[in-house]
Amino acid sequence: MRLRSILLVAVLACSWNAVFADPPNVLPADADPIAARIDEVIRDYAVQGRFQGSVLVARNGAVVYRKGFGLADIGRGIDNTPETRHRIGSLAKAFTAAIILLLVDEGRLDLDAPITDSLPAFRADHAARITLHQLLSHTSGVGVGVPDRSDSERRQPYMPDEVVQLANLVGLLHETGARYRYSNLGYNLLAAIIEQTEGKPFDAVLRERILDPLGMRSTGLVSTDPNPQDRSSSYDRMSWGETEEAPQLDESFAIGARGMYSTVDDLYRWDRAVSGDELLSEESRTRMLLHGSRNARYGWGIDTYTDREGDVGTLVYANGGARGGAALTFRLVDDRHFIVLLGNIRQIPLTRIARNITRALVGAPVNPATPPLKPLYEVLVGRGVDAAVERFAGKADLPPELEINRLGYDLMNRGRLDAAIRVFQFNVQAYPQAWNTYDSLAEGYMEAGDYLTAVTFYNLSLDLNPRNANGKMMLQRLQARPGPF
Repeated sequence: MRLRSILLVAVLACSWNAVFADPPNVLPADADPIAARIDEVIRDYAVQGRFQGSVLVARNGAVVYRKGFGLADIGRGIDNTPETRHRIGSLAKAFTAAIILLLVDEGRLDLDAPITDSLPAFRADHAARITLHQLLSHTSGVGVGVPDRSDSERRQPYMPDEVVQLANLVGLLHETGARYRYSNLGYNLLAAIIEQTEGKPFDAVLRERILDPLGMRSTGLVSTDPNPQDRSSSYDRMSWGETEEAPQLDESFAIGARGMYSTVDDLYRWDRAVSGDELLSEESRTRMLLHGSRNARYGWGIDTYTDREGDVGTLVYANGGARGGAALTFRLVDDRHFIVLLGNIRQIPLTRIARNITRALVGAPVNPATPPLKPLYEVLVGRGVDAAVERFAGKADLPPELEINRLGYDLMNRGRLDAAIRVFQFNVQAYPQAWNTYDSLAEGYMEAGDYLTAVTFYNLSLDLNPRNANGKMMLQRLQARPGPF
C-alpha cells in the first residue's frame, strides 16, 4: 500500500481550474454511472428524512452532480436547490483563518508573535502568552465559547469588541500551547484582530478580501444578510420522525467562528481558490493544511481515504453545525474530487453520507444506509417492548445500537421519559452484550426516581465493562443518596 498523502503539497500548489463565474452544466445523473451511484446514496438518506438540503460533487476537477433535496421552507413549500443559501456553521472558521494568513503574507501580522499589540482590548496577562498560531490551531487555552449565554441573550446583537470583553472574563482552560481544545472563542478573537488590523468591520474585510474577488455572491454573514427571507429555514428533526422549526438566534456573537451562510456553488469556488494558488501564498497554504493534526486546525481537518486498489489518499475536510443546519466539505486531494453537503436540518449523518459518496467516486462498494428509527419507535410506542423485540431483534432492519440509544436520549431530552425507558429496555434485549445499553437504561430509571433499579443496571453495565467510568460515577452518586443502598 502506498501512502499518497506525501504528494499533498505539490497538489495543493496547483489550481483546479479558473474559478467559474456561473453554475456549471451537469449531465443528468442517469447519463453518468458515477453520478447515478451518488444519486442513489443520497436518495437512500433523503427518503428516510435523514437528508434535506443541497449537494455538489466534483470528480477530477469537474462538477458531475448538483442537486437539492427536500424543502428549504416547509411552511411556504419552497424546495431546496443547488442555489439555496444555507447556514454553514464552523465552515466559517476557514474563511477567518484565510484572512489572517493573507495579512501574514503581507507582513502585517506575525503568526508566532504574542497577540498583545494586535488585540490591545484583550487582557494583557493572557495576550502576552498567546500567539495567532495558537488561536488558529485551537491550542491557545482560551475557552470553548462565550460564557453564560442564554438563548434570550443570543437573540441580541453583539459587536466583536463586546465579545472580547466577555472573553476577558474567562480564564485559560490550560497552559497555552499545551494541547488541542476546540475553541469557538479563539476564532471570535481572531475576527476582532482582523477588525483591529484592517480598521473596518469583519463583514467588510470578508467581502473585500475573499467574497468579491472570488465571485461568491451568495455568501456572507447571517447577522448582516440583506435578504434573510431568501435563506433556507432551519429545522430540527427528531430521530422518531417529527420535524420542528429551530429557534432563530442572532449569530453576531459567533463572528469569526460561525454565523455565515453560503451555497454549494460558492463553496466549490472557495475550495478551488483556497486549495490552488489564487488566494494564499504557497507557504501559507501549506501551513494551513499541513500542520500534523487530524483536528479542525486553521479551519480544516486532515484525514485519509482509501481507493478501490487500497491506496491511501489525503482527505481535507471541514464540518459545521448550527441551530437547525449542518454543513460539510470533503476534498479528496490525490484524486481531485470534492464533495459539499449543506442541510437545513441539524440531525444529518453528513460524514457517513460523504464517506459513501467518496466510495462511489473511487469505485469502492457503497455501504447501505442504516435502517431508520421511525418504524421501531412506532412499534415501541404503539405496541410495547415485547412486540418490538419480536419484530426487530435479530432482523435485517434492526437499527444499530448507538442509533437506538440516541433515540432514547432524544425522547428523554424532550421530557418523554416513559417512551425513552421503553427504547432503552428494547436496546438491552436487542443488544444484550453491549454494556452501554445497560448504562443508558440505568440513567432512564434514575431520571424516573427508581434508584434501586438504576443501581441494578449500572452494576450490569460494569459487569460487561469494568472500565465504564460513567457507571462508576453514577453508582457513587446513587449510593450517597439517603435510602437503602
